[in-house]
Amino acid sequence: MKNKKFSNYIIVGNDQDIIGELINAKINIIGYTSATPQNSPLAFLGSIKKIKKISKSTGLIVTADDQKLRNYILQKYLRNICTYVSGTAVLENSAKLGLGVLVQAKTFISRNVKIGALAKVGVGAQIHHDCRLGALTVLAPGVITLGGASIGKACYLGAGCIIRDKIRVGNNSIIGMGSVVTKSVPSRSLFFGNPARRIKKI
Repeated sequence: MKNKKFSNYIIVGNDQDIIGELINAKINIIGYTSATPQNSPLAFLGSIKKIKKISKSTGLIVTADDQKLRNYILQKYLRNICTYVSGTAVLENSAKLGLGVLVQAKTFISRNVKIGALAKVGVGAQIHHDCRLGALTVLAPGVITLGGASIGKACYLGAGCIIRDKIRVGNNSIIGMGSVVTKSVPSRSLFFGNPARRIKKI
């Protein structure tokens, strides 16, 4: 846990991979928030939007993939947002993480990487040298971004996709699972395939 100022934590979302790791880390977890109850070993607290007040000693670890929810938390609960880096992640010293970044197990983040606020880096993802990852963006498990790639804000990269070196992915875009991106992606685009092609504007 990178932020030591909190005495207990609320998990926003129900990502079972990270919840298991947090339980094993023996931190004091109050419960999790979600729109509806999910299968979880943690206490269900309801929707984060229905919680009237959160103590300044309570940290929020944001695991939910929903971009609108991530933005809501960034706007309303700035002082409670907690950055988390798994103990099994490899993180170069020159990498810079924004507030509330979640780095899951067995990830690799190379030198001169910059990751924006409330981004999520899934299990086993690799972010190579000089890459940029925008705020609120989610990398699903196993994503690889090669050297100098730039991923915009509020993007979603599906599991196992590969972004070639120096490629730019525009804001609010989605890359489908297993895709190989060999050319730059305009903002608000859905790309899929190997090589990835534009499916539609979103």
